[in-house]
Amino acid sequence: MLPHFSLKKDGVFFLEKYHYLKFGRQDISADIREKIFIDEGIIVEKKNYSWKTDLKVLVLEPHSDDFALSASGFVLDKLKYGVNFSVLNLFSRTALNNFPWKHKCHLSSEEYEALRLKESNFAIVKYLGGKFASLKFESLSLIKKPNQFNEQFFQAIYSIIHTKTPDVVMLPMAVQEHPDHIATFELGPRLILSFPKIKFILYEDLPYARNKYAYIERLGHIKKRLKISEILIDCEHLINSMADLAIIYRSQFDDINRAQMKAIIEQDCRAVAAESNFSKEFAKRFFEVEGIK
Repeated sequence: MLPHFSLKKDGVFFLEKYHYLKFGRQDISADIREKIFIDEGIIVEKKNYSWKTDLKVLVLEPHSDDFALSASGFVLDKLKYGVNFSVLNLFSRTALNNFPWKHKCHLSSEEYEALRLKESNFAIVKYLGGKFASLKFESLSLIKKPNQFNEQFFQAIYSIIHTKTPDVVMLPMAVQEHPDHIATFELGPRLILSFPKIKFILYEDLPYARNKYAYIERLGHIKKRLKISEILIDCEHLINSMADLAIIYRSQFDDINRAQMKAIIEQDCRAVAAESNFSKEFAKRFFEVEGIK
């Protein structure tokens, strides 16, 4: 059961406040109940992944769910080799207006922040067996003078990378230029110069990357600054795990169940495969940074 749901005799409740699913019958069969729960994403089945390896991957995600939606395909693909991965959330404090259930559940900003971090911890630590931490910065969209923040931001990330010594660091492309995503991407050039032995990988921010005009424009801008090469991953065997990860974030996706989430992920992966003339039906696309221009 996901951490923010509770089971009562007549249904499932979200945060004890919102009646999420009503059974109507107390004698509903166990098989039907399990089907309802899995389809709604209230139950996810923990996978027996093996993470024992020397390869260390650090994913920098601006917001909770960015790893699950955008970067998880790369990490999951490394399972065949084994991988030791960590996710570092950067901006956990965001506007309460972004909470889709705000008219049904009256949360404070602090409760909303805690809920998003709880979901990430469940997805990354309990489900995948990785490591998760957050710097708990306030979203730049809420800060009056974000330029004064840049050096503090870089030094915090630099210190973590220096301590963790990852082999791979993943950053967002910052499609559609959300200020938090831009700030995270802009760490790239300085980090590349500071850690020349680390491999840096860019991931396509979803859902923003579905805007093809914004995507092409952003990719062109990146290519003027960085030397990059495309990485395509066959993700057909990863889609179920990607759907599990994404649907854990019920505070973000209140109107999408697991079956619908899986269909969306399949559609995204099928589109990437077609655009790139990939040999398989489903693909995830990343970019390896080979240098600074």
